[in-house]
Formats: sequence, C-alpha cells, structure tokens
Amino acid sequence: MTAQVAPILGVLAHALHYTLVVGGAIVVVLLLVSARPGRGSRAVTAHEHRVEELRTAAAAGQLATVGATVGATVGATVGAVRTSARVAGAPPHQRRAQAAPAAAEGTTSTALLIAMVSSAAAAGVHAAAGPVHFREGLLIGSFFLVSALAQLAWSMLLLLRGTDRMLLWAGLIGNAAIVVLWTLTRTVGLPWGLVEVEAVGTWDVAATLWEVAVVACCAVALTSAFAHETSGRLDRVRWSALARTWLVGSVLVMVVLTLTGAPA
Repeated sequence: MTAQVAPILGVLAHALHYTLVVGGAIVVVLLLVSARPGRGSRAVTAHEHRVEELRTAAAAGQLATVGATVGATVGATVGAVRTSARVAGAPPHQRRAQAAPAAAEGTTSTALLIAMVSSAAAAGVHAAAGPVHFREGLLIGSFFLVSALAQLAWSMLLLLRGTDRMLLWAGLIGNAAIVVLWTLTRTVGLPWGLVEVEAVGTWDVAATLWEVAVVACCAVALTSAFAHETSGRLDRVRWSALARTWLVGSVLVMVVLTLTGAPA
C-alpha cells in the first residue's frame, strides 16, 4: 500500500512545485506591467472623487444637492490645504514625527509582503524535495509535502487576512521550528535513527533563508504599532520597491534551482 501511495504523492509534490514556479513568474509579470506609467498606477484623489459625484448628481437631475456638495468639496479642499501648510511650516522634528506613522505602516506592509513571498518560495522547495524523500520513506516524504502545503496555505491566508496576530505568530513559530529542525539534521541528525546527518545543499539553504525571512518579517509586523490596524487584505496593498525586488529575486532563484535539477 505504501509503495503505491508514495509515487502518487510524489507527482502531487512535483505539480505543486511547478505551479508555484509558474505562478510566481505570472505574478512578477503582472506587477511589472501594473507599475508602468499610464497603466492605472495613479490613485484617484478625494477631490476627483467628489467632482465625479457632482457630475453624477447633475446628470441625475439632483441639482438641489449640488450646492451642498460643492460646499463640502470646497471645505474639504481648504482643510486639506491648511493641513498641508501646517505640516510644511512645522519645524523639522515635528514633520518627522508626523511622517513617522505612515513610514511605520509602510514598513509593516513591506514586511508582510516579503513574508508572503518567502513562505510560498519555501513551499516550492519543500514540494520539489518531496519526491526524493519519498524514496527514503513515506513518513519523511509526507513531512516535506505537508510542510509545503502548510507554508503555501499560510501565505494565502496572509494575503487574505493581513496582520492577524495569531496568523503571524503561527508563521513565526512554525518556520522557526523548521529552521531548528533543519539545523539539527545538518549537525547531529535526529534521534531514534529517523534521519542521519545530511549534507548542506543549495536547495535547503535557499529554503532556510526564506524561512528565516518569514520569521524576521513576522517579528517586525508583530512589534509594529500598526499590527492591529493594518488588517486589510494584502492584495489591496501597494507593493514597495523592496517587496517587488524580493519577489523578482525569489522567483529567479526558484527558476535557477528548478533548471539545475531536483534536490539531492
């Protein structure tokens, strides 16, 4: 029964790995295209939104509300100008203090995006290593497949739920445990003859670095003052230059590893 199940699980692991590689390449292309000028990268301002509301009201014949809307628009615009003037005229230390919350929120979003990419990349490595380890035993091979599925599921949940603190703690503890386990298998092995000391390879080093990145980014998000406020979906968060670079680099590493063959 075990001999029949292992090849099927190995095929599933291969399919998961190549899906992540191809999917990552598609996401990179979409992000690069969306970043081009004239491709909808400019956000609609509040003033433009109010002007559009005015046009809609006029077209619908609701002219009675136009005056009130104009007043609200003018008031909001004047308020925004006054606020900008106060910020611009404030001393340097006050301007830095006022800009700090936005910078902290941007740091949290970047950390979460890097954690999401790193978790998916580590899942791809574990999926690629699964078929090889299924030859050593169903238990070891299943560990790699389950790890890949768990890391991929965590990445998707992070995309949908943002800075859910329990999710961040799960990512930090889970990936830290895998890093510790990898360190043991490369230094002293596992007890009861489960795993002998194994050589350090390119694939497992890459996966470990991605897992360390997940741990570090989760720690950054958990210690941020915005960890309980930035709870929206990550697919609505603007990708920073650092997050884009990390994504492109991770996909390129995955492609190179795939072209060099299966992990030993």
